[in-house]
Amino acid sequence: MLAELLEPVLQLSKKILALRESPTFAVVNAANKRRKEGKEVTSFSVGEPAEPTPQYVRDGLMKLIGDDVQWTKISKYSPVGGLPELKKAIVEKLEDENGLQYTDKQILVTNGGKQAIANAFAVTINPDDEVLISEPAWVSYPDMVKFHGGIPVGMRTNDDFKITKDTLQLTLAMHPSAKWLVLTSPSNPTSSVYSKDELAELAQVILEENTQRKKDKRPLLMVMSDDIYEHMVYNNALVNKPGDPAAIAHNIIMAEPKMKPYTLIINGVAKAFGMTGYRIGYAAGPEMLIEKMENYQGMETSGASAISQVAAAIALSRETRQARDAHFVKQREAYTKRRDLVADLINNAPNTTMSFKPMDGAFYAMIDVTELANAVGGTGELAKKMINQKGVALVSGDDFYIEPGKQNRKYLRLSFATSEANLIKGIALMQELEREILPDGQQRVAARG
Repeated sequence: MLAELLEPVLQLSKKILALRESPTFAVVNAANKRRKEGKEVTSFSVGEPAEPTPQYVRDGLMKLIGDDVQWTKISKYSPVGGLPELKKAIVEKLEDENGLQYTDKQILVTNGGKQAIANAFAVTINPDDEVLISEPAWVSYPDMVKFHGGIPVGMRTNDDFKITKDTLQLTLAMHPSAKWLVLTSPSNPTSSVYSKDELAELAQVILEENTQRKKDKRPLLMVMSDDIYEHMVYNNALVNKPGDPAAIAHNIIMAEPKMKPYTLIINGVAKAFGMTGYRIGYAAGPEMLIEKMENYQGMETSGASAISQVAAAIALSRETRQARDAHFVKQREAYTKRRDLVADLINNAPNTTMSFKPMDGAFYAMIDVTELANAVGGTGELAKKMINQKGVALVSGDDFYIEPGKQNRKYLRLSFATSEANLIKGIALMQELEREILPDGQQRVAARG
């Protein structure tokens, strides 16, 4: 009744009408609908660690909850920019693990890493500003750019899902006023990891670009370095300090310190600590940019949950470094084992047309399903068949492109942040559907050679 009364007067904004539902959560909703119908679901859709928050974080939080003085403190509004103890822990974390020096004025605590990204775009993007994004890319990057009036520009990646200096140079020649370059390493959805040398080459292109822009008095190119998966690296040659239990991936400032004035680091506790529901992210960058992002956040949401910030401070503090490092070692061992299991189950299955090239980080597998997708009309249709017919929830590869199909790459994204038993069960069901769609799979594989 209320909706009918409002319909003649309520006019939704063009921006919200143009905004699509998150493809990832669309799959989650489809899986939940199936569960409500009493049907089984094996979910590989959401990038969420299956493991609980580390015990040392839980123990520290429970201790604070039992303290009346502390409990009163963390039950109140938090400062917009973040609790001092969390900002201190973030500054120390960036120094200890990344070798980077920041002050608390260069740190903003946000309601998840996603809000840090949205804040940055909100305060910098003017109508038709361009943002360069390597593809395939996390679904929210281009959508947030569009929502704030900008234009996302997809960049083709190589066989390892990475952009090269040549690609970046060519793209900048075609888009000389681009405002941002989004870099994610390790990547969602591909799990690719840039080496220090690869990042240094990209940094050189950007430094040369900005030198010219300064001469021309044009706005500079900024880099958004999304480091949310930095602790999930499975190739020792790609970490900043081989042998260090923290074993994090390089970001572009670590590869080339001269990039610091032109870089905004995005991070949080969601992936590394299994704390997705705590909704704590942070940004580290130039003080003026951080100040404007904080002003915007003060108007939009105010500060993040105080109790969640306290938990994040426990996770990141110097005092808990030993427990944290032990957690990372155990975590990397588990994910390496699961990634290798996926590779074995997919690549060594008889008569399969699917394939998977293991990457060096995160917890995603981009499964090449070209033959299957061609047979059913695309990866979107294939993902629907997987959930509707077999109860396997995966995300269509097309959802990770600004213009699906343009690059002629056909994948399903599988998150292996789940149990080995689920991986074995779910992949068997995927292969079962493959045999139903392509009963002549053996001949197809032979022909493909």
